[in-house]
Amino acid sequence: MLESVEEWQVCGEAKNGVDAVEKHYHVQPDTTVMDFNMAGLNGLLASREILRKYPDATILMLTGFDSQMLAARAKTEGISGFCSKTQPEYIILAIETFLRGETYFPDLFMAQAG
Repeated sequence: MLESVEEWQVCGEAKNGVDAVEKHYHVQPDTTVMDFNMAGLNGLLASREILRKYPDATILMLTGFDSQMLAARAKTEGISGFCSKTQPEYIILAIETFLRGETYFPDLFMAQAG
């Protein structure tokens, strides 16, 4: 789906959380799309590790759960955005939001999270 945007290029894919951290260190992408549910390190822990070394990294957390608590935790950890895998059309919208220098936490997730 990301390749459908002509100006964007997918520069790597990870097998698990540890692999995601390692690939990020080597590739240093403009945006990392991170699945929350990964083996080894979950997406939240992998993102934390990336942000420890690269505090300005832009990370979009994907999840199969529509969890306001997880969205709030991601935001607290410094993750740039949160998107449900059940609505993949919002992934492109989230990345476009990052390109404007903004974060992406839809009201659906943040309504009760504060």
